[in-house]
Amino acid sequence: MYMNYKIVNIRALAITLIVLGHSMILYSDSWDIMQTAQSSSFFNFLKDCINVVQLEIFFAISGYLFYFSVKKNKSTNSFILNKIKRVILPYYCIMFLWMNPIKYIFHIPGYEYITIKAIIKQMCFTGGLVGHLWFLPTLFAIFVIFKLFFSKIKLNNLYTVFFVYLILCIFSLISPKVTNIFQFYNIMKYSIYFYIGTIINLYEKDICSIFQRISPFLLYLLIIVAFVCSFKIHSIAVVSTSILIIILYYIIPNKTNKFIEAVSKNSFGLYLFHSPLIYITFKFLENFPPFIVVFINFIIGGGIAYLMTNLVRKSRLHFMIGE
Repeated sequence: MYMNYKIVNIRALAITLIVLGHSMILYSDSWDIMQTAQSSSFFNFLKDCINVVQLEIFFAISGYLFYFSVKKNKSTNSFILNKIKRVILPYYCIMFLWMNPIKYIFHIPGYEYITIKAIIKQMCFTGGLVGHLWFLPTLFAIFVIFKLFFSKIKLNNLYTVFFVYLILCIFSLISPKVTNIFQFYNIMKYSIYFYIGTIINLYEKDICSIFQRISPFLLYLLIIVAFVCSFKIHSIAVVSTSILIIILYYIIPNKTNKFIEAVSKNSFGLYLFHSPLIYITFKFLENFPPFIVVFINFIIGGGIAYLMTNLVRKSRLHFMIGE
């Protein structure tokens, strides 16, 4: 059976970037939940760089894998039930049994004077206080939308492909003006990257054929230009980031090793369990040197999240990670 190790490698890369990004978020100018007397221009800049592609890659991977279900022509009902099990159930389990207990116990800002009833109300009805878990209901909604979309429209010609891409570009660009209740903003912003993943799956041979004609020098120059545009020019960031993701799929090796496979296999659990741990570190080590805090968060916190993922998988609680 053919195994696409490109996706394995990309998923491992994506979760590594996300865990690293969460590990240094205390020093990001764009994060104001917790304050520290320490600052780090290096980690602030690195976090901004990571933000360019980290979640966009994850949505693209989901779109790529989603298209296999389109090929199998699964019924909409069975598809949605499967995604409830694999996405929504872990969302509520981690929210109520892991993330919010940690934030509540350690009095993380936003949780000091709030009742448990108010927390539940915000999480269930307004989309507030969901932390890093916003990704899950957003992904679920995109899954359902695209399942319904592909039942009506066939992407069998380039005119349709580019037309849909243009529409999703517009949605992504206007998303900041949309409310984020029920993750509307995130759905509009990230749907385009999910779509890019489906297009890579659908037109994989054609994409590879195009890039094979480009010299390595020009290809890496294109990567640099696309990254700079994504980082600095927000008006075209959607297009440049789309190009980055497509090139990444092309250049990443189609072979892997056991370590990368293990990281990729446990990527969902790492995403679920790691982020809440950083609040404990930030609570007690907020004024430690940034390099020490980031090291603890990334290596020790990542290791704990990895172990927890494997323990949960082997227990009767495996449904917490969608398995």
